[in-house]
Amino acid sequence: MIQPHQLLLLDEPTSSTDISGNELVENLIIRYRAANNCGLIFATHALSQAERLADRILFFSAGRIIEYGPAKQLLQQPQTAEFANFLHFWRY
Repeated sequence: MIQPHQLLLLDEPTSSTDISGNELVENLIIRYRAANNCGLIFATHALSQAERLADRILFFSAGRIIEYGPAKQLLQQPQTAEFANFLHFWRY
């Protein structure tokens, strides 16, 4: 029997899927977390995915933590020019 995990570590969980596959994987992640009350740490370059799945965001560049905090707050009001530039690049 497979025991539920307390933490999921995922690296680009939808990098090889199409749009419908993205939705399927994200829904599986959401349902698994809800059913097992587990945390999630995931790496993604997909800003829209971070907006849908993340409670908190850690943004780093060149091995340095640039910003860390509540996802909605950071996505609406980045505190550094580096993160603001990243958001602008990925949104437009």
